[in-house]
Amino acid sequence: MTKAGLSPSTRSVARADFNLDDLEVQLAEFEAELTEIKANNEKLQRAYSELVEYKLVLQKAGEFFYSAQNTAVAWQREVEAHHIGEGSIDSPLLLEQEILTDPSKQVKLGFVSGLVPREKSMAFERILFRATRGNVFLKQALVEDCVIDPVLGEKIEKNVFVIFFSGERVKNKILKICDAFGANRYPFMDDLVAGQFEEGALVAWLTGKWGGLGFAPNGQQFESPQGHWRFTRSLTSGPRGISRGARKLARTSTVSRRLLELKTTVDAGLLHWSNLLQTIGHQFEQWNHLVKKEKSIYHTLNMLSIDVTKKCLVAEGWCPVFATNQIQNALKQATFDSNSQIGAIFQVLHTKESPPTYFRTNKFTLPFQEIVDAYG
Repeated sequence: MTKAGLSPSTRSVARADFNLDDLEVQLAEFEAELTEIKANNEKLQRAYSELVEYKLVLQKAGEFFYSAQNTAVAWQREVEAHHIGEGSIDSPLLLEQEILTDPSKQVKLGFVSGLVPREKSMAFERILFRATRGNVFLKQALVEDCVIDPVLGEKIEKNVFVIFFSGERVKNKILKICDAFGANRYPFMDDLVAGQFEEGALVAWLTGKWGGLGFAPNGQQFESPQGHWRFTRSLTSGPRGISRGARKLARTSTVSRRLLELKTTVDAGLLHWSNLLQTIGHQFEQWNHLVKKEKSIYHTLNMLSIDVTKKCLVAEGWCPVFATNQIQNALKQATFDSNSQIGAIFQVLHTKESPPTYFRTNKFTLPFQEIVDAYG
């Protein structure tokens, strides 16, 4: 209740028929219900946080891919305008025949997208560069607001990243580095890129970013230290029918709708959680009083001994002589309140043992006597 910001109510409704056994059963039910609600809320909150991050990946990485496509299409048109009816002196001979007969020189690029904590982004980039010897291309975009990490459950500043690579060994290294830096990966399935892809549009854009790595649009080749690299898909190739922008909007709308549904479910769970805690808070004082009463009773019973007949309990102790009548009256009142048919028997014993030290005090001398008792 303290974590939820609730305090126990002091206006508890007293129940005369309430006992410790009923309390044990009721507390077990409340505990099971609270545990179930908490587990469900944690799962829903984690799913909600993951969807929020996935939506950010769709937005940030989507802008990256589509801007790359537009740039590449414009570049292709410019290249085609210069090469219509002309041959380039830098182009290899029999280019078209080589493209068709040598598929081994095709390059398949893969990519990994997700979010990484902003404070680790620089180290993340350096480790990627060193582990892969610079054979990756990393693109990052800042996320303006803090996001709740699905694993930690805390608000953290993050960056959206997209890593392009070639080869399974490089991919395995990237995945291990992402796990080490706590980077959450999310799939970005798009018609422009789909896991492993051969896409002239993206590569043409990367040519301008990487500069001199040997990438060329529309199946053409550039010389590079690593040999001839080629890509066979056209820059303008793409699925027919619905445009990519419409598909991106539909995908984002689907995620937003799912986020709204999850938000409604999470709010309903939190409301139920709050109502249950308020119910517990209204009865907390009553339960606390009952438990303290039961503990005091059992504590007193532990100081008693069983008679040889095992039919009664015997208590021995010291009391001032002037308090004898008060003790007898208290025992009679307890017998009357408990509706017992047999009253308690009070008997003064004669012993040779020395009585404990006792000083009769008043309001003035009581604090001083307590100080003496405290220090022995």
